[in-house]
Amino acid sequence: YAPPDGQSLQRYLASRGLTRDLIAKAGLVNAAGRDMFSERVIFAVRDVTGRVVGFGGRALHEDEPAKYINSPDTPVFRKGETLYALHLARAAAAEAGRLVIVEGYTDVIAAHKAGMEYVVACLGTALTADHLRLASRYTDEIVLAYDADTAGLKAALRDVGMFEACAAEVKIALLPEGHDPDTLVRAGGAKAFEEVLDGACSAVEFRLQQVLGELDGAEPTPALMAAAAQILSEVPDSARRAEFLDRVADWF
Repeated sequence: YAPPDGQSLQRYLASRGLTRDLIAKAGLVNAAGRDMFSERVIFAVRDVTGRVVGFGGRALHEDEPAKYINSPDTPVFRKGETLYALHLARAAAAEAGRLVIVEGYTDVIAAHKAGMEYVVACLGTALTADHLRLASRYTDEIVLAYDADTAGLKAALRDVGMFEACAAEVKIALLPEGHDPDTLVRAGGAKAFEEVLDGACSAVEFRLQQVLGELDGAEPTPALMAAAAQILSEVPDSARRAEFLDRVADWF
C-alpha cells in the first residue's frame, strides 16, 4: 500500500538502494513525479515464468477518475505481449484444450476461484496479434469472453485477418446482458460461464451474424451483401472462405 502523499513508495524504494532513474524506468513514478500507484489495490502482473514484470492498480475511491491504471511499457513489460495469469492458466489451458481471454483482473480471479483456471486477461489494452501468438502456444482454441458493448470487443473485431492468421482457432463468446465474467460466476457458478463459452463461434461467423442480423427476415440489400463480402475477403484461406460463403448463401 502506498499512502496518498505521492512520495512514500519512492522513499521506500530509495531506502532499499534503488536509484530514482531505475524507479522511473520500472514505471513506478508518473509524469508528475508522484508514486504511480498511491491508494490502490495492486494486482501483480507476472510473465509466463511467474516473474513479476508490472502492476495493475484499482482505485479505492469511487471519485478517482481512473478506476484502473497499469504499469507503462518498460524494458521488462509490454502490455501488448502480456496476458494476466497466463503463468497459472497455461497448464489448465493445455488440459482443457481452451484458453479464455477476458478483460479484467477480478474476472480472472473469480473464474480461477470457481475452478476455471484456463482464464487470462488483457491488461488495459486492445487484443493484439502478439497476445494471440502467445496464447496459441498453449492451446488450440482461444475464446474471447466479452460483453457485447465492450470497447475491447469492438476493437478486436476490426481485424478478422488477425484472428484468421492465428495458429489456434479464435472464437467469440458473448456474455449475457448486464454481466461480466465476475458477476456471471457469482450468480450462476462455473456452469453458467461454461455454457456461455460452449456457445462461442468463430470471429468471422460472429461478424457475419452481426451483419446478417440486420436482415430480420427482409430481402438482403446490396449494402449488406457488400458488407458480408468485405468480411469474407479478409479470410485468407480459400477453402475456409468458400465454406463461409456457402453459409452466407444459406443465411441469405
